[in-house]
Amino acid sequence: QAGPANGWTFGAMQAAEADGEAERKAGLEYLESILKSQEFAGRDSNFVKELLLNASVERFVDDQVIFHENDDVDRLYFIENGEAAVCVDDQPIEKISSGKVIGLGAIFETLGLPVTIKAMASCNCHLVSRQNLLSALQKYPEDANHLRSFAERLCKEETSRWEKRGAILRTKRKLKAISAMRNGRKSALATRTVMEEMSATSTPPETPEVHQVSEPLASATTPTSSRPLQDE
Repeated sequence: QAGPANGWTFGAMQAAEADGEAERKAGLEYLESILKSQEFAGRDSNFVKELLLNASVERFVDDQVIFHENDDVDRLYFIENGEAAVCVDDQPIEKISSGKVIGLGAIFETLGLPVTIKAMASCNCHLVSRQNLLSALQKYPEDANHLRSFAERLCKEETSRWEKRGAILRTKRKLKAISAMRNGRKSALATRTVMEEMSATSTPPETPEVHQVSEPLASATTPTSSRPLQDE
């Protein structure tokens, strides 16, 4: 008896169906996690489905930049799995977990983020362009009004929070540098003091005393008269 067309076996078909079912289940779980997020809670599930259907998928590796500081935000990043870090001066100040959305606070105003966002370990994201977002929102006016209002508030909250945390980070870094500089000066001063004390207390080697031996003076003798004796 001939096998299934296109070379498919019954086992392969079952495996494909199982894979398809697993993928569908994972997709539904991901959709539910987005609908529970702060950004999309209470939104029409069909609206979110449309966004995900038109999304591209991109994987970021550990420490790879997703957004550079001050880059214009022209797409949303839905984190499917993995985590991202909000960074100031290349230092993490906040973590973004899976199920969260990056960029919503700035996408309607085409603003640049005041921070850099990097992937932590591997991070899979669904990318939704601004054009696809605005196109989908035309079909869901209530969701459009909600998201615009939420995005404006979110932008102010995120900017204020990130600026404060960034200021704290920079202040700590300055204080650490000042402390290191002071410790360096104290160490140099202590070393100099020890050297001066050692120099003051050290006894210089004695120089042997040189005694000069004076020659004895020649005794003064009265010269004998050389006058000839006269005859008596």
